[in-house]
Amino acid sequence: MPASPTQDLEFFLSKKKRLEAAGRLRWFHWVIILTSLAVTLFAWTMARNTNQQQIDERFDREAHQVIELISERMTRYEDALWGGVAALSTEDKVLTETAWRNYSDSLKIRDKYPGVNGIGVIDYVKPEAIGGYLRQSQELRPDFRVFPEHDQNEYWPITFIEPLSENMAALGLDIAHETNRLTAAKKARDTGTAQITGPITLVQDARKTPGFLFYAPHYASPNLATQTERRENFVNLVYAPFVFERLMIGTLEMDRRLIRLRISDEGVNLFDEVGTVEADSRAEPLRKTQITKQIYGRSWVFDIESNEAFELSTKNYKPLMVLLSGLGVEALIIALFIMLARANRRAVRFAGEMAQAYEKKSNLLGNILNNAIDGVVLSDASGRIRDFNKACEAMFGYEAEEVIGKHLDVLFRSLKKDFIALNNVVAVDPTPQMIKDFYTGQMREVTGRRKDGSDIMLEISTTEIVERGEVMYNTIARDVTRRKTAEAKLQKTMQDLVHSNQDLEGFAYVASHDLKSPLRAIDNLSQWIAEDMDPEGDKENRSRVMLLRARVARMEELLNSLLSYSRAGKVFDQTKRINAGALLRDIKSVQNVSDAFQIMIAPELDSLEIPRMPLEQIFHNLISNAVKHHDRPDGSVSVTGAETAEAYTFRISDDGPGIDPKFHSKVFDMFQTLRPRDEVEGSGMGLALVKKMLDRHGGGIELESSTGKGSTFSITFPKAVPWEYLGQNTAIA
Repeated sequence: MPASPTQDLEFFLSKKKRLEAAGRLRWFHWVIILTSLAVTLFAWTMARNTNQQQIDERFDREAHQVIELISERMTRYEDALWGGVAALSTEDKVLTETAWRNYSDSLKIRDKYPGVNGIGVIDYVKPEAIGGYLRQSQELRPDFRVFPEHDQNEYWPITFIEPLSENMAALGLDIAHETNRLTAAKKARDTGTAQITGPITLVQDARKTPGFLFYAPHYASPNLATQTERRENFVNLVYAPFVFERLMIGTLEMDRRLIRLRISDEGVNLFDEVGTVEADSRAEPLRKTQITKQIYGRSWVFDIESNEAFELSTKNYKPLMVLLSGLGVEALIIALFIMLARANRRAVRFAGEMAQAYEKKSNLLGNILNNAIDGVVLSDASGRIRDFNKACEAMFGYEAEEVIGKHLDVLFRSLKKDFIALNNVVAVDPTPQMIKDFYTGQMREVTGRRKDGSDIMLEISTTEIVERGEVMYNTIARDVTRRKTAEAKLQKTMQDLVHSNQDLEGFAYVASHDLKSPLRAIDNLSQWIAEDMDPEGDKENRSRVMLLRARVARMEELLNSLLSYSRAGKVFDQTKRINAGALLRDIKSVQNVSDAFQIMIAPELDSLEIPRMPLEQIFHNLISNAVKHHDRPDGSVSVTGAETAEAYTFRISDDGPGIDPKFHSKVFDMFQTLRPRDEVEGSGMGLALVKKMLDRHGGGIELESSTGKGSTFSITFPKAVPWEYLGQNTAIA
C-alpha cells in the first residue's frame, strides 16, 4: 500500500535533522581551503621563477648572438686580409696599382664585406730606403707623398688603397705618426697574426667617428718561428680601415634586434646605442650585462641591455594568470561552501514547509487528476482498480465508488480479444502477463464497455509505477470514437478524389482527341484549297488560307500542351536513369538552330546519372524555349549541373534578350508569352509544364534575368520524391 501522510511527515522530519547537521562548515572544509591556497601560491612562485629563468636565458642568448655575429664578421674580414697577403706572395715583381685594384675588385668588397672602407697595403720602409721608395712610388703617381712628419726612425706609409676614390685622403699616410696605429702594426709584424688597432679616427672619415685598422702581415719567407726571423723577413701589411658605425650597420640587423649595446676599448666608445637614448624617455632596462671579448689583440667591452622590443616579446602574464586563477578557484571553493551551507539552511526550511504543504499538494494533485480531459485509471498488480478520475466517470458512466476495488475487466472487457486480433495469435492462449506486457508502455487501441453496455473506441497508454516497492499501473484512456469516424470519412474523401482525378485525366485525353479530329479535317481542307489555288492568283486569299492553317496548327499544339499539363502531375519511375550529358546531347541534336548558334553542355554533366523522366521533358522545354526566343542567330545556350547528397541542381543560361523582372512571376503561368504568337510560334505552356512537373516532384525553379542581359533558369530536382508529394499524385509513370 502507498505510504500514509503521517509516514511521509515523519520521513520529512528525519531529513530535516540530517540537513541541519550538514549546514555548518566543518574542520575539513577549512583544510581544503588552506590547502588550495598553498597550492596556488606554490604554482604562482614556480611560474614566476620559470618565467624569470626563460627571460634570463633569452637575454643571454641574444647578447652572445650579437657578439658571435661581430666575431664571425671579423673572421671573414681577416680571411679577406690573408687573401691579400696570398696575392702579394704570388707577385714575382713589384706590385702595381692596377694589380692591386684588380684584386680589390675580385673581392667585391661592397657586396661581400659590408662595413669595410677598403683594402690596402702598408709598406715598411727603413730611413735609408725612403728616398728610393718615394722615387718608385712617384713614377706611378707623381703627386704621391708620405705624411705627416714624425720623430720615429722608420716609415709605414700606405702605398695602395682601394677603392681609391673613397680613400684618397689616406694614400701616403704614415701610420708611424700615431701610437695606436703603430703599436698594432708592430704587434702584427712580430707575432705573425692579424691585429687591430686601438680606437682611431680615419683621415678619410669626414664625420670623424671612431674607427680602427685591421692588419695582416706579409713576409718574404713562410714558416717563420721566431720574432727575430719575422722582423728580418717582414715586407709589408695588408690592411682594412673601418668606421665602426658602418661595421655595425653591415653586421647587425638594427631593426630586428631585441637589445641595445655599447662597445668600448680602453674606455673609448666605439659604438653606443645605450647613450643615444635619452634617460628621461626610457625606463630601467629589464636586463643588462657587461661582457669582455678579446678581438685580435684588443679587449672590447660590450655593455648590453634589453630594449623595448625585448620587453614586449618577453612579457608573460602566465604567473599572474596562475595567481589570479588560483585565487579565483579559492574564491569559488569558499563561495561553494558558503552556498552549500546556505542551501542546507534553505533545505531545512523547505523540509518544514514540505511537511506543512504535503496535504495541500495532495489535494492539488487530486484536483488535477479529477479535472484532466483524459481518463486516468490506477490499478494494482492484480488488475484491481485503485483510483478512477472524473473523466473516466463521464467516459464509462460509472461513479468512482462503483468500480474501485473491481477488476479492470469491468471497463476493458475485450483486452484479450484485442490482443489476439492485433497480434494474430490464434493457436496460443495468451497469459495475463503477455497481455500486460503488450499494453504497458505503448499506445494501443482497444474497445471499452460503458455501464449501459455500449462499446466505445479508446486509445490507452499504460505505465508501470513502483511506489516504495509496490508495483502499480497507471492507464490513461482517451475516447477516439469521433476521430475514428472522421478518419473513415477522410479516407472515403481521398478515394473519391483519386477517382475524380482519374476521370479528369480521362476527360482531358478524350476531349483533346475529339477536338483534334475536326482540326485535322480543317487543316486538310485548307491544304486542298491552297493546292488548288493559282500560285499567281489572288495573293490575299492565299495569305488568309495560310493564316488559317497556322491557327489550326497553333490550336493543335495548344491541345497537346493541355494534355501534357494534365499528365504533368504524375510521379515518374526514378529507377530509369540516364547519363545527363548524353541526354542533353540528344536534346541538342533535335534543336532547329543555325551553325552559328551554340548549345554548350558542361563536361561535369557526363559524371551525373539522373532519372530520365521528367528531366528529359524539363530540359527539352527550357532549351527549346531559350532557342525559340533568342534574338540573334549566333547566340548561345549553356547547361551546367552539380550533385549534392539530397538533390541535383542545373542552370540553363542564354545570352538572349532577357526578361524584364516585372514579368518574372508571369512566365510560369499557362498561355503566357512575352512576344506575340505571330512573331514566335508557341502555346505559352512550356514553362508552366516545367514548373508543374518540378512542383509535383518536390523540386523548384528560379529565374535570374533582366532586359538585354540574357536569362538563367536554376532548377533543383530531389534524388528521392518526398512522401508528401507522393500523396498529391494519382499515379506513378
